[in-house]
Amino acid sequence: MSSDLRFKVVDLEASVMVLEEENRLLRGVNLPALRNAQVAMNFERQKKIEAYVFRLVQENLELRKEMSELRKEKNDLYKVVHSLSVQLRETQKNWDSIRNYVGQFKKDMFKWFYLKESAPHKNSSESSMHGILIKKFLDDVHLE
Repeated sequence: MSSDLRFKVVDLEASVMVLEEENRLLRGVNLPALRNAQVAMNFERQKKIEAYVFRLVQENLELRKEMSELRKEKNDLYKVVHSLSVQLRETQKNWDSIRNYVGQFKKDMFKWFYLKESAPHKNSSESSMHGILIKKFLDDVHLE
């Protein structure tokens, strides 16, 4: 307990010494002038803070405008992508119908060719030539 009491006494003596030093320093200071200087410093700090906050608000507004423009561009791009996907589906349907048409045409031509070849002809070299040309045409047609 006595050591605890000594610690408190030493702590109080140190506090007294600090207060005496502050008192000595303040004796030569004009307190109203010090207060005025502190008020002026606080006023300058406040002005700097207000300017900083104003700049942040302006940047925030600019960023909001940019975000709005970017959202509009994104929506426009979504519309373009949707339009292109619809066009692609239509094109694929068209190509599918063309492939089906060409496939059916090839089948019909082969049927016609083989029926014509199997029938008796007056001029067999002429019918063979027609058959060869039709076969060559059908072999050259590739829609993949």
